[in-house]
Amino acid sequence: MNFMNPDFAYMLGNFMADGSFYFSGGSLRFEFVDGTPYKHELSYSFKHIKNIKNILERNLKKELPQIRKKGNMFVLKFRNRILAKIFTNDLYIAPGPKHLTVNIPKVFKNSPYEVYFWKGFLDGDGSIARTSKRVAVESMSEAIISSFAEFLNKNKIYFSKYTTKRGDFFSHIVIIRSISLRDFAQK
Repeated sequence: MNFMNPDFAYMLGNFMADGSFYFSGGSLRFEFVDGTPYKHELSYSFKHIKNIKNILERNLKKELPQIRKKGNMFVLKFRNRILAKIFTNDLYIAPGPKHLTVNIPKVFKNSPYEVYFWKGFLDGDGSIARTSKRVAVESMSEAIISSFAEFLNKNKIYFSKYTTKRGDFFSHIVIIRSISLRDFAQK
């Protein structure tokens, strides 16, 4: 399978935000989750997970299990040896906890597909303020926030970057303010 395409890059970005890759029952399992506490936004969450499912099915040429609803979340869980092999052998993504080590795989950094990776990541860990014109991205992984800041610098998008303490960990944040919102949206 050729994974160097816009859809796969988008899916991978979203995986880095809201996906899991772990051992279960003697084999590797993938999980994608999207949800919201706002009932009127649940249809967006379902459409988002459905889009991820469609991307995976097109790339893997295989039907995946149905999306399940758990409270205000939609979950897609599946096993796939081909995807597991790509994750471990080609993208160097190890199964297990990733929240502190998330980053863009080197193969996508500075490639024509990097922008699609960031779109997927933002659809997972990004937010648009309800009362102002700004985009924020937050992660426990300093590496991915630094990589995103590099992407913004390379594209001359103005932003603020800071770190806050969250219990025993730190949260890393990039905010794109209204002055750069149009340039960011065009990119």
